[in-house]
Amino acid sequence: MAIPIEPESRARVFPLADGSAGIEVRPAGAARAELGSIPGSLHVRENLWRIPETFLAFVHSGIPGLRLEFASEGAPVPEAFSLWNGEAVRAETDEPPSSAGLDWNGKVALLSAMRARKYSPRTVRAYYRYVDDFLRRAGKPPRQASDADLTAYLAYLEAERRASAATLNLAISAVRFFYVAVLGLPLAMRRRRPKGDRRLPMVLSRAEILKVVDALPSLKHKAMILLAYSGGLRVSEIVNLWYQDLDRDRHTIYIRAAKGRKDRYTLLSDTAWTAVESYVLSERPRFWLFEGRTPGYRLSVRAVQGVFYSACRRAAIGKRVSIHALRHSFATHLLESGTDLRYIQTLLGHASPATTAVYAHVAKGEFLRIRSPLDGAG
Repeated sequence: MAIPIEPESRARVFPLADGSAGIEVRPAGAARAELGSIPGSLHVRENLWRIPETFLAFVHSGIPGLRLEFASEGAPVPEAFSLWNGEAVRAETDEPPSSAGLDWNGKVALLSAMRARKYSPRTVRAYYRYVDDFLRRAGKPPRQASDADLTAYLAYLEAERRASAATLNLAISAVRFFYVAVLGLPLAMRRRRPKGDRRLPMVLSRAEILKVVDALPSLKHKAMILLAYSGGLRVSEIVNLWYQDLDRDRHTIYIRAAKGRKDRYTLLSDTAWTAVESYVLSERPRFWLFEGRTPGYRLSVRAVQGVFYSACRRAAIGKRVSIHALRHSFATHLLESGTDLRYIQTLLGHASPATTAVYAHVAKGEFLRIRSPLDGAG
């Protein structure tokens, strides 16, 4: 039943009460590379997956280098799987469900409702965390909580955790979803949302971006940063690229399953392509375009961010920017060069033109020719 692989990499299967199977992959970093492309899989944590039973044979036979073994009968199910495995969790203890936070039934109901709407793993984690935290702060069963409890919770987030308006809005959305979609109660329906701060994105000039690239000693890192600026990529989109996603003839980059599970095309410059070609010929990545230290495994988001921060320090960039500034710079520079805002919206993958319109407040264009009256005095 075992497939020969490296001895330290393995997967254990835990039968779950709803007829599916939970798969735990060790080491944790191998989970996405080995199971990320399986249809019907659901990302729980980096090393924990829950898939329908019908896909077990596919997992076992279709992934080279994966040793699959079933957990022994009676083995404890990892805690992450308990969120989809209410009956099994209840059987492990005779204690009544706790009113502190979500009980086992609430976990199953909330996460099942989010799964039915195909919410992203990131949204699932955030909603679960805020609903559980709200109920723990309220200290009462879910059906007894009130709008006053939500007001107190939001005040706590702002005062104690210095939560931003965006964080408060996320907490409101999570609590509202639980009460309306799961419990059928109108809690938070009339809640006024805090007005968000209007912050303009920080933008790097073309000269600053080239200084950052020049400060990178690695061919891989140069290609990575140039691609990010060339197409206005998010950091999650950089690490998910395949070599086949780059089309030199059409000068396009194909972005699959980006934010909101939307595919799109964006721009590929000749300069970025030349850098990628040199890197690929030198390091020959096996699967992902940008692999980590272990061949066949993609680079992590944190690693890409670290590369950019280090390069900014070496290039003496005085602005406090993250790698997302390359995406902001891409949009701003296109707008300054006369590109229509609607095309920029398509290239960035924005659902609303209002999201793209913020760059109109950053781009200068003709505005750069205006001189301060102080400089023109005398």
